[in-house]
Amino acid sequence: LLGAVIEKVTGKPWHVAVDERISKPLGLTSIRYGELEATTPKMAAGYSEDGGKVVPSRPIHMSVPHAAGALIGSVEDLAKWAEALHKSKVVSNAHYAQMIAPTKLSDGKTADYGFGLKPDKLRKRDVIGHGGGIPGFDTASVYVPADDVFVAVFANSDDPVVEPDLVMVKLTAMAVGDPFPEFEKASVPQSEIEPLLGLYEYDGGNRRFFSKDGKLFTRLSGGRDMEVFPAGKDRFFYGPATLSWFEVKRDPAGKHVMSMHQGGEDKALTSVRSGPIPPDAAVVSVPRSVLERYVGSYKASRGIAKVAIDDDGGLTIQLGGGKPLRLLATSETEFRAEAMDGKVVFHADGTAVSHLVMQQGSNEIRADRQPG
Repeated sequence: LLGAVIEKVTGKPWHVAVDERISKPLGLTSIRYGELEATTPKMAAGYSEDGGKVVPSRPIHMSVPHAAGALIGSVEDLAKWAEALHKSKVVSNAHYAQMIAPTKLSDGKTADYGFGLKPDKLRKRDVIGHGGGIPGFDTASVYVPADDVFVAVFANSDDPVVEPDLVMVKLTAMAVGDPFPEFEKASVPQSEIEPLLGLYEYDGGNRRFFSKDGKLFTRLSGGRDMEVFPAGKDRFFYGPATLSWFEVKRDPAGKHVMSMHQGGEDKALTSVRSGPIPPDAAVVSVPRSVLERYVGSYKASRGIAKVAIDDDGGLTIQLGGGKPLRLLATSETEFRAEAMDGKVVFHADGTAVSHLVMQQGSNEIRADRQPG
């Protein structure tokens, strides 16, 4: 929409107006229209993930993202742009204040988003940020006014192992002198970890802490299994793709208490061990002829759920563009998700399957079977 406004006002393609009014005056030599990437020196190739393999990303014409994502450039030039924008060299102070202010919506609610910029908090500091992505690329950036620090991270992948947002947050915390804790894997005897395993409960949910196939995992109620690694001193972390970590201590009554530092924050969510983890419902064998009745597409309020039979003869469900989840039968009509706190129940109208119900934690979603 903003691109359309630019073109209406200037009578020129939006990217030409940006080049003439912003890039050239500010000396941003690398920031240009994405259709020029073939003639751009040192232009990075974009990649995607497909079935566990890294492949070249799907090419798209830059008229598709248009003004919402068709600019290319370097982190150095983005830093120059941020310096100019945040130091009142691009718009007036009054307009800048509008850009970084939360937006009041027509229903009276407030959205933490301004004009192209998002006010937020990072390590208890006010920050202003924005990120983006198109096939093959993912970016994140943030400005910390109190410290006059700007950090930008670009990735030439739309599914990187570590997200640019996470790298940006860690670098910014280091730059302002308030880094997040760093952990390394420690060799801890299983005998020391075993007493800590079990079901930890808090108001509104629980978290399982368990071992499986020689590895350690936690599972939040309604969530997936997440592998954790011991760091010593009863501390555990989730690897390089997240800042979250936890430690287990004993309270005055002798009960184990888990202090979860979600996103690496100093303030922890605590939960108390209530006992061993209750066993999962037993898995039963269901004839393939019954499983084939369930195969198809089911429409829910949040999109399409696709049910299929995998190469091993088991049932899977895929929600939207997510990865397929393997379903384990606990009866002919009920299945629990593997490595996840979830259940799928199939319902029939007479002899034909009419719909399914997905249960995740306390949430239930109905999906109606589609013809064909």
